[in-house]
Amino acid sequence: PVDETTYKTFTEYSYFSEWFAWISPEWRGYILSKVVGWQQAEAHLFHVSNASFDSLREALREHVPDINSISNSELLLSLATKTLAQSQMQSEGRTPNDESASSNDTLAIAVIFEVRKYLGLAHDGFIGNVLIPKINMQPLEELLFPTNSESLARAIATFKDTTNGVSAPLVASHIDMVTSRPSCFTRPITQFTRSKTAMSFVFDVMPDMYVSDFGNGRPEWVSPIEPFRANAVLLLTGKDSTDGVDVFMTAFPRVMKEILKNEYWTSIAKIIY
Repeated sequence: PVDETTYKTFTEYSYFSEWFAWISPEWRGYILSKVVGWQQAEAHLFHVSNASFDSLREALREHVPDINSISNSELLLSLATKTLAQSQMQSEGRTPNDESASSNDTLAIAVIFEVRKYLGLAHDGFIGNVLIPKINMQPLEELLFPTNSESLARAIATFKDTTNGVSAPLVASHIDMVTSRPSCFTRPITQFTRSKTAMSFVFDVMPDMYVSDFGNGRPEWVSPIEPFRANAVLLLTGKDSTDGVDVFMTAFPRVMKEILKNEYWTSIAKIIY
């Protein structure tokens, strides 16, 4: 079944979300584009090579005995969310030493899964949004702890329930939840768009766009063309699909400035643009 936090996010009543659901798609798109424009989010594309994943696993082996069973997406989920959370704090001139988060403080993270394989669509060559989110409330104090092998291993462990729970019954339960409440799809949209800190992480690497041919040949380059909201991470197939993953990351400009200075992140993820 859908977990409690995700269920509450989708079903808790909101006058604004209800209104937002029943206006026309054109008006809804117009409002969203304006809000995203006001954020003035900055985006960069990074590449994480197989060699970087191998070195990261070696660094974590002491703290994660089953490290070889941890996927690249799990590694990036933990590393990217810690990097974003720390950069948000640093952009405000704070450090963990002078203003630690309360042990009860949490940060909302929507971990978004590609689920076409559970719908019998795994081999269909189309591009679409067959995605469902699991809303995860992560302990802020842990995310803000400086990144090292030990703290990253703890982050991986805290995300385990989220990443291990995707199954056909979950997809069916999510569809039932949304079908029975036609307006509920706007509630996570409005909540996350209005938040300055909530994050979205698309867990599964998007299908290989380089094999798509719409009549003019296969593309030379595939990447999002503009930020869709701040604090988002999207995993993409790299042009060389045999070597690692491309990571599209968005943030507010002052936060992105700190991300680009984060030594642990930049030692693993090399900027493309």
